[in-house]
Amino acid sequence: MPLGRYIPVTSYDDCTGRVPLTHAAAAIDTCVKDEMYFLGHNPGVFTPALDLRVGDEVDYIESNGAQHHFVVDSIFVAVPPLRPPRPDYISAQMQTCIDAQSDLIVNLRGY
Repeated sequence: MPLGRYIPVTSYDDCTGRVPLTHAAAAIDTCVKDEMYFLGHNPGVFTPALDLRVGDEVDYIESNGAQHHFVVDSIFVAVPPLRPPRPDYISAQMQTCIDAQSDLIVNLRGY
């Protein structure tokens, strides 16, 4: 995350989306396959995501110490349920709400 922030990450495994997302941490949506899909509340733990810009670096360190390094490739505003297409080279995505009608989608490329 920008500005050297540490944000705790947990997992979210309710594929129905009925279970509320925790406000205490960001989460990896385990129902999304083939990539890491990070979710987090704004206002809340993902408010700093609104300050991300293309080229910013984002690091994720798993509880087992495995490190993942990403760079912000592109940023979109989406109006649910519509989502921008995910390019094949994207390794992870971040999602947070901007307001009640729109979400911020950040495409991350691994390096």
